[in-house]
Parts: sequence; C-alpha cells; structure tokens
Amino acid sequence: MIKVISFDLDSTLIDGTFDRILWDDAIPSLYAKEKDVSLDEAKMFVFSEYYKAEHQEKIHEWADITYWLKRLGIREKINTSEIEKFIKVYDDANTALSSLKKKHRLILSTLNSKETLEIKMKASGLSKYFDKTYCDDITGGKSVSKMDENLFLYIIEEEGVKPSEIVHIGDNPITDVSIPSTLGIRCILIDRKGKRKGEDIIHSLTELEEIL
Repeated sequence: MIKVISFDLDSTLIDGTFDRILWDDAIPSLYAKEKDVSLDEAKMFVFSEYYKAEHQEKIHEWADITYWLKRLGIREKINTSEIEKFIKVYDDANTALSSLKKKHRLILSTLNSKETLEIKMKASGLSKYFDKTYCDDITGGKSVSKMDENLFLYIIEEEGVKPSEIVHIGDNPITDVSIPSTLGIRCILIDRKGKRKGEDIIHSLTELEEIL
C-alpha cells in the first residue's frame, strides 16, 4: 500500500532554466566583476570549482548559493529576484499534483539547499501540494543527501513508513532511481524527452495515476 509519494523537483516539476542562469551565468558574472577578469576566464575557473566541490571534495554545500559567494570571494549579494521569473513549472505538474494530493501524502525530496529550495517553492507556487519538503541538509550533525542513501533513510524514519510504502518520482537515473531503489523504494523515472521505455518509466506526470 502506498502511503507516501515523493517527488524530485528540478527537471521533474520545474524546468532547469533558473538553475542554468544562476550557476552558469549569474555567479560567474559576479566573479568576473569582483576579480576584474573576462567572463570566459571567470566561467572556466568557477566551473572547475563546481566540479571539484561536487565530484572530488564531495562537500555538502555544493548547491548552496551563500557557500559559493564566500568560497569565490564574491562580496556582492546575488539578486535572485531578477531571475526568479525563469522558474517554470511544467504544464503537467499542477494537474498531477492536485489529483494525487486528494488520495496521498506528498513530499518533496531534492538536491537543492534550503536557500534555493525556498526560492523555487515560493516562485513556483508548488508548496501547497506538499505535506513536507526534504532537501540536502545537515541534520543532527549528519549530512543527508540524495547523492547517497542518507536523505531517503532520513525520510523513511521521519515519515514512519516502510520503504515499500514509498514511491519516488524523478528524472535522474542515479539519484532518483538507483540510490533509493536499493532501499526497497519503488522508483518511477520521468523521461520527458521520450528516449527511454520500460516498466516504471513515464514521459509525462499525467501517466502517474494509471501506473500507480
């Protein structure tokens, strides 16, 4: 029996435009201004730092805006309100969430930091559908992240359910399928480009009610 339906956020419920502008343009532009270097030079350095933080150092704060401004020595605060208009909810998201919420407890499980999650939820208007949101965080002195099973272990404990009573929907084959499925969570992959086919693969959120 399904007791909890978990959703990823980026590229599942909202598209990636905001993130691309924030990480690929806004922060490198601030760095170029702060250090008086060209934008190309700034991007080369900033992108290398992103890669190092996520894949080599595997730091918890790799998706945290405040962390990056400090790490890169950027004193100017980033005005995210200028790019919040680029937070776009997929057409099928509101319809699917509204219908599913009538029958199920819905939660959000995302790689976002608390800061970026707050920005996205406020701008998207999606908060009303979710009973609780879970993001990459330090809880009780321990890192909980979708990059490993810790976030999903934390969700199981907090929700007070068995792994078999949770269904998770997301777009990433690793963080949304491979990792949670090892815990016994049923995972549904959304492939909006329609390149993948198979059991528990959907191409639109409108397919969820039927597959569940």
